[in-house]
Amino acid sequence: MEITKMFLDIDKEQRWLNEMADSGYRLVKRNLFSYQFEVCEKSAYRYLIDQRAFEKDNREFLSFAEEMKMNFVARQLGLYYFEVDREEAAEALYTDGKSRIRFYLRCMFWLLILGLLNVSIIHGARGPYFFNISIPLVCNSVMLGGVLLVMVQYFRNIVSILQRR
Repeated sequence: MEITKMFLDIDKEQRWLNEMADSGYRLVKRNLFSYQFEVCEKSAYRYLIDQRAFEKDNREFLSFAEEMKMNFVARQLGLYYFEVDREEAAEALYTDGKSRIRFYLRCMFWLLILGLLNVSIIHGARGPYFFNISIPLVCNSVMLGGVLLVMVQYFRNIVSILQRR
């Protein structure tokens, strides 16, 4: 089964993947906006997503994940998707506050780049027009709004982590 979906918030994407696993679908492949699943036992797997830098060689990170009994499923634009048996699954990939904050800062960095690309498109938006409305202007404004909302949520997450210390 293939599902086309887009997420800006990694936490929401991870929750959705785990809901799919609870429904009996196992992630087997990830393309730009599509997820390919195969039928499996309900609640057999749990998914964890990490955002890493665009490095060509992440063998050290992948070997660490393998030692932690996380199966590498896919890599998409700096996002790494891991599958873990439900019995052995950790609740989150990062459990301490400092590494969780770094994770959110990495996510915010890539969202900032995406936001700047949207601003540049909005700035130079011209046609095609539909009912006198510029499609790039509207689409990119909506995307920019989504990026800003997710960045605010990540900032709130960082603040709450810092307050717990």
